[in-house]
Amino acid sequence: HAWYGVVESLAEGVPEKQLAELKRRCEQAGTPEEPRVATHFYRSEKPEEVKAAAATPLEQDAEEILRKLPSGWNDKVASLAKWQERKGELEKLTELCRKFPVVKYEGGYQAVQATLCRLLKTDANAQVQGEAAQVAGLLAQRIGKEFEKHTRQILPLLMVKLREKNAGLLRHVTKAVDEILTFCPSEAGFDCLKSALGDKNPAAKKEGCLAVSRALKTEGLVGAPVWEKVAKSLLGAVRAVAVDPDKALREVATATLSQIISTLGIAGEAWVKAEV
Repeated sequence: HAWYGVVESLAEGVPEKQLAELKRRCEQAGTPEEPRVATHFYRSEKPEEVKAAAATPLEQDAEEILRKLPSGWNDKVASLAKWQERKGELEKLTELCRKFPVVKYEGGYQAVQATLCRLLKTDANAQVQGEAAQVAGLLAQRIGKEFEKHTRQILPLLMVKLREKNAGLLRHVTKAVDEILTFCPSEAGFDCLKSALGDKNPAAKKEGCLAVSRALKTEGLVGAPVWEKVAKSLLGAVRAVAVDPDKALREVATATLSQIISTLGIAGEAWVKAEV
């Protein structure tokens, strides 16, 4: 396999059995031929609609959906005493995001970002946190690059939630992370993802590796300027996980590492040898 020499340079210190497994997976990965597209969706979403909205945003009619929310919505959400009421208010924004493929708001998104951050950080109910994560992901998907600066405040809070044992909350969080990295890709976003890869919690490390793997399958990331900036550090972060004492975690990291190497292509071999 063309990458064997590079694999060995990346995996210095990795036991022979793990190195052999890494080589095997590199060979199996090959070179992807199909376009990289988003592959992680909610059950209620139709993949073709999500892809269409992402592919042709300028051809859609943008809606100022935040104006459709009740007056004082941001102050009201966090102040409600019952978790069902807080979740219900968030669901109003969720439904608006799903109804309109492209979102804009002349007043800016600072207030809604602050509301989502507050709920993700302080709300004790997993369902409310999950709904807040879902809204964050949908806003990233519907708004796009204009929402990127706001994701810099949201992503660190989502990274903490990758440790969650609550399956429902974790599902919403990983989906939100995927949407942010897909529709608002940035160097800061991937740097934030490295915090999960370096977390002491094995679950967070695992979800960090899986998030990298899914991000590499999205259309347009590999070869983009942002990927060129973050590839080196992500290789190092994932390689560190690949020598973790936990066998299951090593296997996930090894698969992700081989995927990164494979998607770089032969043209990136010299760069990898020089930089890693």
